[in-house]
Amino acid sequence: MKKILAGLLFAATMSTLVTSCKKENDADGQYISSLTDTTGKNLMQITYNSDNKPSRISTNDVVFDIFYSGGKIVRRTQTQSGTVSVDSFFYDGNGRFSRVDNYDNNNDKTRSTVFAYNGDNTINSATIDAQGIGASDAIFEFTYSGGNLNTVKEQEKVLSTFRDKRLYEFLAFDSKTNPVRNVIKDCFPDQFNLLIFMMASTNNFTSMKQTDYNTSNGNVTGTFPITASYTYGSNGLPSEITSTVNGSTNRTTYHYTAL
Repeated sequence: MKKILAGLLFAATMSTLVTSCKKENDADGQYISSLTDTTGKNLMQITYNSDNKPSRISTNDVVFDIFYSGGKIVRRTQTQSGTVSVDSFFYDGNGRFSRVDNYDNNNDKTRSTVFAYNGDNTINSATIDAQGIGASDAIFEFTYSGGNLNTVKEQEKVLSTFRDKRLYEFLAFDSKTNPVRNVIKDCFPDQFNLLIFMMASTNNFTSMKQTDYNTSNGNVTGTFPITASYTYGSNGLPSEITSTVNGSTNRTTYHYTAL
């Protein structure tokens, strides 16, 4: 997700999928409201509606407005520099996300994401049908351990064949609740990148590895360690994360509110 990744990069801290974004009440009535960098600048800010679901998620340069019908998200708009694009959400007979369609500001479809599920309703795979010049189809496959991601394999379509592009392996988690999980995962089920995966498990990851592949010959082109450590507040939730991605370290502060 290009826009949210750019806005949240320094906030780098899919298990069971629910069908709508929901407010994350993790301890003593505390809800995640924002993430800030070391200067106090907002990296992400969340506004909730009267049903206690996120209605607006703002980053540095883009605003996502989220709309519901019957308690389920049906539309998400992205506003950046006055330009608005729209995403539409669809469901299967079990009330799970079945497809998300993304459109540009001219209302031309840019891609569709279709989901397949395991028997326990966790996402087994997400298949992306990309449209437009230079866009590539892709498949993401997920495995789990407990309530946390175990691996994510990304494949890209090259000359009509899906080839390995990237593998994310989660090596360790702490035992504490990840307060950003539902807000990020359930409001953006169609977006797949390092930041999303880092935030998508029940607990807070502490160690993972990213391996990149050459899609032409399958050779490994790079392996990158990623670690995180946390400071916890009296509510038992993270108050700060220090993350190191391939040698680059950033610190992010969590903020909470009672609604």
